[in-house]
Amino acid sequence: MSLTVLALLAITAQRLVGVSALDVGTNATCQPGWSWMFNSLGQSPCLIAAWLEAPCFEWNFQVYGGDGTGPYGPPGGGNDSCTCSTITFSVIAACGLCQSSAAGTWSAWSAKCSDTYLQQYMSPIPNETAVQNWAYLPLLNDTFDLNAAMYDNGPESMAPTPTVVSITTSTVPPSSSASSSSTSSVSSSEDGSHKSSDAGAIAGGVVGALVALGLIGSVIAMLLSRRRRNQWAPSSEDYVHNNQPSQSPTVPQMTQENHHSSYGVGAQAPLRRYDPSDPNTYPTSSTPATEHTSSSGLAPHSPRAQSSSYNYVPEI
Repeated sequence: MSLTVLALLAITAQRLVGVSALDVGTNATCQPGWSWMFNSLGQSPCLIAAWLEAPCFEWNFQVYGGDGTGPYGPPGGGNDSCTCSTITFSVIAACGLCQSSAAGTWSAWSAKCSDTYLQQYMSPIPNETAVQNWAYLPLLNDTFDLNAAMYDNGPESMAPTPTVVSITTSTVPPSSSASSSSTSSVSSSEDGSHKSSDAGAIAGGVVGALVALGLIGSVIAMLLSRRRRNQWAPSSEDYVHNNQPSQSPTVPQMTQENHHSSYGVGAQAPLRRYDPSDPNTYPTSSTPATEHTSSSGLAPHSPRAQSSSYNYVPEI
């Protein structure tokens, strides 16, 4: 397990158990004209630096006034997560500048650090202080950027404010219908709640999009399948037409009546049998035999298509 993890676990355990006495402070005094370096709690950068170093030194840390010449050096062994952060270095450099001392360089301050943390502070911000936004700015030429800090108006970084969420649950005993409610309080930080709500919203959006795409794909597949069946299925008219028995063309039957009516205007009517009592059957003159063909399309050798001339032989 790395040194950083061990340090964080030790700091967390100390904050949970509690320390009998906190010895964190400073006797350094900033000169007039440096009040813009003070945080919203009225704390000088020297006191803020003491609070940033305290978690790694069992909450016993003092920042003493500078001698007005050299910069501050790293405390202790100079290899803890609090010291090896550019946030702490920027604040301690500001503490030296407000006392007319040198700011120092990051390379000299972090010379003994096995791990360095640029623009981040690994431990939670102590509840007793607030860190200005200019402490999180990048370094310039291996040192604290004084000009950028003077014009920075970003928000301060403070310890997260716990939020209390009340959850009410109801239980019904098996033998009675009476219900009892119990209320429990759950404390969570604002950062944690925002992250969980964002993750829930993203997950819900992804699931909803997948469900919507699935429904749309199902509807499209169903419509395409129905359209394909309608194109290949025979219609009712085709079914009736294909299942009707084939019928031969109807040939009109020749009757005596329509046989007689098939002769055109001026055609000779069929001769009647000779009747002595009927003058109309008497022969008048020789009439050549005339061959008539029915318009009904009978064959030439059909008996109906033969000549029907009178043979002048009386029939008795």
